[in-house]
Amino acid sequence: MALTYKIKDFFKNGDKQHVGMTITNDNNKILVIDKEVDFVEGKSNEEYINEAYALMKDEVDAWEADVSLVDKEFDVELGQFVEELENA
Repeated sequence: MALTYKIKDFFKNGDKQHVGMTITNDNNKILVIDKEVDFVEGKSNEEYINEAYALMKDEVDAWEADVSLVDKEFDVELGQFVEELENA
């Protein structure tokens, strides 16, 4: 499942650089997440974003796992996902 990352916030907050992202999966489920990293003069925007993403990664991975089954159709009589039945 592919995720799309969009920057929703990016601003200096005291001695921190605030980075906010909106992350969307293939089923249009959305995670909004923010992190702050130390502001360092001369650091590029991409470096801040990558540093913030590193702090977000575990939360993003957990969210992705949590929503992976959302909207999947399940046949309770057969005890299987309909998609798996169609591919069998």
